[in-house]
Amino acid sequence: MSEIDRAELRRLLDAATPGPWWQEWVEGDEWYAVYGQPTGDLVCPEVCTAGDADDTNLLVAAVNALPGLLDALEKAEAHRDSLAAALIEVQREKRLLVDRVRELHYALGIWG
Repeated sequence: MSEIDRAELRRLLDAATPGPWWQEWVEGDEWYAVYGQPTGDLVCPEVCTAGDADDTNLLVAAVNALPGLLDALEKAEAHRDSLAAALIEVQREKRLLVDRVRELHYALGIWG
């Protein structure tokens, strides 16, 4: 994921009603309401009917999971970057060792 995408997701999350979100079936009116913390404000003023249950479940789950997913992504990318740096260092040391072995072979008359 690019930095722009991640930054946009963070911006959208910061601008949204704070989580965690939850949904509630409004019996008398027969629609789902999606609420956010800390005030219990209604997040989705549009009516979500019974047929929209999967959509509201996904919406609530996605908003609640997004902060942790973005944090995990950043941590994983930082780990990947540190491993890449370590690999570059190992490859540099390998080249130095190979060069040193060649020098010793020439010095001992094994090659050349």
